[in-house]
Amino acid sequence: MAIARHLADKSVLEQQRHSDAAGGLLRALVADGALYMTEIVALELLYSARRWRPH
Repeated sequence: MAIARHLADKSVLEQQRHSDAAGGLLRALVADGALYMTEIVALELLYSARRWRPH
């Protein structure tokens, strides 16, 4: 089992929409099991997703 070495917040996840490099790094960290997200951040993402509309 991998131990998460990086803590992600909502802004990190937003960066992947604006930067291919950030998206690639984030995907690699997730695939490696090296990314951790707190329950509060997960709830914030779920809350934001419920009212998401394309601009």
